[in-house]
Amino acid sequence: MSLKKRKRLILKGVLQVLACLFVIAGGIGWFSGFIPPLWINSSYEMPLGDLQGIAVDSSDNIYCASQFYHRVQKYDSTGNFLMGFPIDTSGAFRIRINQSDDLEVATVRDDDYYRFSPDGELLEKKNDDLYDSFGSQNEDQCQGPDSSVYQIHSRFMFPVVVKTSPKGKKKIVVSTPFKKWIFMGPFPAWFFWMIGVLIVMYLNKDDLIRRMRRAWSLYQYE
Repeated sequence: MSLKKRKRLILKGVLQVLACLFVIAGGIGWFSGFIPPLWINSSYEMPLGDLQGIAVDSSDNIYCASQFYHRVQKYDSTGNFLMGFPIDTSGAFRIRINQSDDLEVATVRDDDYYRFSPDGELLEKKNDDLYDSFGSQNEDQCQGPDSSVYQIHSRFMFPVVVKTSPKGKKKIVVSTPFKKWIFMGPFPAWFFWMIGVLIVMYLNKDDLIRRMRRAWSLYQYE
């Protein structure tokens, strides 16, 4: 076997492994959004999939509403993950922090209202149509106790929360760990899954072309 052919076989093997990894990881990331939120331990950090809102309490703790995973995740002022709050809904929801630093959640589906303590204890749950009252013109940003502005950037693909100090200094304070990017749903997971599918199609392009030509010739014959 020539050196050139050996290199092609090695490259094809590497691409096949990558394709499998992308397809499997993308599939896991997509279907992880269908796991009931109550099944996920509050101490486990999920990716920030489909980040739809943020809130900040008086201690500069940051709350991120991940609609895809039906979860609110709490971070300290430097972006360290603290805990997760499961939101038992399959639709959109909004969050805010009240004067007691309790986390309040309103869902659009079933019109549920939740109130959690800063430690994650469910203090209240009732059926009340409060979703619209939680709304604002800028759900992707909020103001901290020191007048800093927290804003969501790139909310659909690889969202991050950027803090802008009163002096205008910007800093990323919350982001998904790099090792969890490939499992992040819905859009990143779909993106990686598509990369895997395209690699498979490229590796089998000759067979695909042959099948397409055969199908076209049969169509013309009919």
